[in-house]
Amino acid sequence: MATLGRLLLGTTWLLQPAVSVESCNTAGVSRAAFRDREAVEWLRSENEKRAPYYLKAAERMVEKGYRQQQGIDKSNGDPFIALYDAQHQVLGALDLAPNNASTWLGAGKAVAFIASLDEDRNQRLKEAMKIFARACTLEPKNVEAILKWASKKDKDEKQEMTKVKKVVGKQVTKWKNGKVPEVQDIPFLPVLEDRGKADVCQQGAAMDPVKKGSAGAADPDSIGAALSSMTVRPIFPTLITTVNVRDYLGDAFIDKLASIALKKYTAFSAMRKKAGKTDPNDINDNFFSSQATGERDSQSPQAQRFWPELYNSKEYKQLLSLMKKALLEHARKTGYELQDDERSSHMVMWAAIYLQDGGRHGYHVHQGSLASCVLYVQSPGSKTPIMFIDPRGAPPTHDYEQHLGERDFEPIAPFHHNFQFFAQAGDLVCFPSWLVHRVPSHFEKQARVAFPANLQANSAWDAWYRSSTLP
Repeated sequence: MATLGRLLLGTTWLLQPAVSVESCNTAGVSRAAFRDREAVEWLRSENEKRAPYYLKAAERMVEKGYRQQQGIDKSNGDPFIALYDAQHQVLGALDLAPNNASTWLGAGKAVAFIASLDEDRNQRLKEAMKIFARACTLEPKNVEAILKWASKKDKDEKQEMTKVKKVVGKQVTKWKNGKVPEVQDIPFLPVLEDRGKADVCQQGAAMDPVKKGSAGAADPDSIGAALSSMTVRPIFPTLITTVNVRDYLGDAFIDKLASIALKKYTAFSAMRKKAGKTDPNDINDNFFSSQATGERDSQSPQAQRFWPELYNSKEYKQLLSLMKKALLEHARKTGYELQDDERSSHMVMWAAIYLQDGGRHGYHVHQGSLASCVLYVQSPGSKTPIMFIDPRGAPPTHDYEQHLGERDFEPIAPFHHNFQFFAQAGDLVCFPSWLVHRVPSHFEKQARVAFPANLQANSAWDAWYRSSTLP
């Protein structure tokens, strides 16, 4: 059995019994502590006031993406991260106000804005139209509001956005006279849709009833008794799972994978350095790009030409099975169920090798992933750990690619103590894909050989949402 590790970063862990409440449409109930159920109505009202902020934030992030694409903002030449973060802000607004027509209208505009810059414009437009349809179902007058917005060209409006608005306007014109298409489900927002259909949901921190106090003044013993009864409640925990699989799968499995990976990468690195490519991080990136990362890609002609020794080995097939099941088990153990369903997710896996040349992997997250795992098949044990970062000092929604040097970014104090996991051969560690992590420069004689894997969501909308909203 795997050992459940809790990365609590200073919080004492104590589970509390949960009680059901009447509404699952109210975001945040699973993290709320209350005795009076009228608190749910207050929470719903407060959420609707917060939702517009996230829509504005999404627009600002897309604007940043445009500036990056045009070279005005030189922090990143690829707007992918800005758009991914914008998408999460839209989801945040819909999460907070799922029954508010104005929120759905604003979300549709924001997604259209994202579509104007996204590489997969057609897919984002389809999603925007679904959201607009929901807005019009909740409030039929929104048909005219969308048409007015689509026909008006704003000051400094980008040409790409004008084109998108024309497409939206053409589609929504067909919705006049009550012809709004019926939207039963929005498939790219499955968690949000499922929550709306649920009859009950869980209150995350149940509170005991308030007992009637005595008429007399408190004495020291009473004070001591009261304080000794204080309840410790965890909030915002981050959960990782760990196990060493060597005893279960054997030395031969671990050692063979390490040998194959190290031999291949040593030769690959030497070849790149001979060609004048001396940066170890660039070599590592090139090696990643050369691999067959999809779980069914290893038998392709390109993969077979590059690395048949690995892809045709029995150990590789066993590794594929181990990592896919580990990703699903991590999700189950930490509180959110994932189906092993080709329609909802797929696994990517690769080899990451660090020689004695200072190779590293800077702060990063895995966008669009549901869960991440790393299996170590060779590691010094007391050197070069994987470092997990306190989210309070390094939020997941930050463009870490802009920090090129190893010391260009550090978590903000006082949340600057990282969780250092010093892996040995056979260690498997899994974690939520939004948890910021890094691998420091490796100068040790013994190479560091690992196989990371991500469970990629086929729809990236709620990939992080599933684990980030756990009570």
